[in-house]
Amino acid sequence: MLNENISLADFNGTFVYNGRSPKDFFRGKTAKARQLLPVDTILWKCSDYGISPSHAITEWWVIGDHLDVVKQRCARLRTSVQRYCRTRYAVIWEWKSGMSQIVTARLLQGVYAFAGETAAVGTQYSVEGADTKLKNIALIGGDPQLYIPNLTTQHISEISQKPSNL
Repeated sequence: MLNENISLADFNGTFVYNGRSPKDFFRGKTAKARQLLPVDTILWKCSDYGISPSHAITEWWVIGDHLDVVKQRCARLRTSVQRYCRTRYAVIWEWKSGMSQIVTARLLQGVYAFAGETAAVGTQYSVEGADTKLKNIALIGGDPQLYIPNLTTQHISEISQKPSNL
């Protein structure tokens, strides 16, 4: 089972993936839970890339049911999923992601994920990507996220991609 050898204590302690401590991107710099996600679990995220063997699969995901919540919030706020997700998932422009697509996927195997709320992240760029030169802008975070390291096309399959800016 993918990630079965990573305990919550290890993840919140010394775990490093791609040169970063992923626990730092959760509120309180700690994942709240280690969750077993069964086969056929639906996940989604805003990304510029779908799932392909030609590139690495991102480790940050959201449980499928939360997409309906996000869409309802976006309708009430009169904003796009792209803009909402940039703010609530704290994806700064410095990471070079346009977040242009809502990518949905299905797990082909059970995996362990680490869950918690997205931490706020400081930036000098506006939500639209303009360099403000200010040092006090924060994307607030706060929405639930999953961290699933080591994903490959053996573990996950794309269902769809739809524009996120509508």
